Amino acid sequence: MAEDPSSASASAPYQSGNKNDQQRSYDAVKSALLNHEHVFYSPPTSPHKLLIVQSQSQTQQQQRGESRPSNDLPTIASLSIHPVLESLLHLLNCDLPSAHFLCRHAEVEPKYEFMYVHGILHRIEGDVDNTRAWYGDVKDTEAFQHTWGEEAGKGAPEIASKGSEHFLDRLERYRDRSKSRQGTGGREQDVDKLNPKDVKDWAKEEELLRETSLWEFKKVLQFCENKFGLGELKNASEAFLGKMESGDEEYAKVAQNMVTGGEGWRTF
Repeated sequence: MAEDPSSASASAPYQSGNKNDQQRSYDAVKSALLNHEHVFYSPPTSPHKLLIVQSQSQTQQQQRGESRPSNDLPTIASLSIHPVLESLLHLLNCDLPSAHFLCRHAEVEPKYEFMYVHGILHRIEGDVDNTRAWYGDVKDTEAFQHTWGEEAGKGAPEIASKGSEHFLDRLERYRDRSKSRQGTGGREQDVDKLNPKDVKDWAKEEELLRETSLWEFKKVLQFCENKFGLGELKNASEAFLGKMESGDEEYAKVAQNMVTGGEGWRTF
């Protein structure tokens, strides 16, 4: 049985025994997302719907400290956690635009965790070549080694035990088959002709990929929870741009470039 990395470390800040409201809210949202069937593939042409509906008015009410019904989850944006953790929760919730917005504010060295999360985002989109580039940029970092290093592979799911490249190769084949099915109206006999490397049991392959994707998410969440903690983060500027003063000209230039500049930037 594969190890559950979400419970592997008793030293994580949210497991200290005295949870404050911030930690309880984070745990509630994360638990709700992990209890849904995990979505590992959500292409831009047919994005998956949000698992947990996020209302802007609800977020604003929670940020003002207004009460909410006991059965009503806090919105992800209202948690005031480290933005890399927020971006991971957005990805689990199939909210790729929100996660991408956060990542695009911090994909400079040494913000390797954001760079890694950006790679995960593109793998969910099915942009495997882009994912390979991001994974290549962070392959020697602590976050990536914690997930895909030799020690991390012990007790991992079948696909994960063979490494990240093997996982991405399998995802690429799944994506190509999905595209072929869309192009042929879902006729299985035509799909098989278009995929010479087709596998015999695609339902099992889908479950294996889902399992591996969820395993990766849990490992990265565990690493980031331990590194950044779950305390309230009222000013996220340092999390994005390090210790430059917000009034510095350098800070302003970097911040502006992160929002508006560069090839391949999306508009929100």
